[in-house]
Amino acid sequence: MEPEIKVDVFGEGKPLLLIHGFLERGAMWEFLLPRLEGRTVIIPDIPGHGESDLLEEEATLELYASVCLDILDQIDEGPVDIIGHSMGGYIACAIAGMEPDRVASLVLMNSTASADDPDKKVARDRAIEIVETDKKKYTRGMISGLFAEGKDEFQEVIDHLVEEANEMSSEAISKALSAMRDRKDSVQLLADRSFPLAYLLGDKDARLPIEMMEEECDKVQPDEVCILEGIGHMSQFEAPEVSADFIEHWYAAIARS
Repeated sequence: MEPEIKVDVFGEGKPLLLIHGFLERGAMWEFLLPRLEGRTVIIPDIPGHGESDLLEEEATLELYASVCLDILDQIDEGPVDIIGHSMGGYIACAIAGMEPDRVASLVLMNSTASADDPDKKVARDRAIEIVETDKKKYTRGMISGLFAEGKDEFQEVIDHLVEEANEMSSEAISKALSAMRDRKDSVQLLADRSFPLAYLLGDKDARLPIEMMEEECDKVQPDEVCILEGIGHMSQFEAPEVSADFIEHWYAAIARS
């Protein structure tokens, strides 16, 4: 039996592919949907996440990217605008590496084009070990750490995200961790791009320290960078209106260019 991949498609117009992050699901994009009138919006649950089945193959970012490309083929879409949050940004970079002509523009939201450094690879391996012995301990610590420190008002959101993450199998979580650990570096790919590129970052993101991201932006030279003050890795929950404002501004700007 073929694995089932959940995909929501809304509206009509220029296509936009929204790729969620690790331990998330397509519903995270609800904050943005009211701003996307006149677009065909394509929102998958990545394999093993949400309502999508886990694939039997060893997970790679290219495999996740292939799933997204297959979705686009099925709905007969040409070049698409893409926004990727966190791991979704890694998948978007893989799409750009595999089929650059399919990318009309790209927004990396709380994400990076850089590969894991050796210390981060070790941390991914340690995370896999924890997932295999105590999945709930891992998801709670992981998701809580994605928000900026002192953001106690998001405890209800964190609890809901942890509950959703715990619906994933340990195998799905471990496969995603392995895929992120082994991903290719895409900095030069984006530096040589032929499509508009923007970064949306939080200056209190413990996963992507702002100093590291500023260095990456110096190399990549994106067309726009938005740094949200006091925000961590979860811009869609910590600053939904400001994040949506930036994205709306971004598409208006590239439409004029």
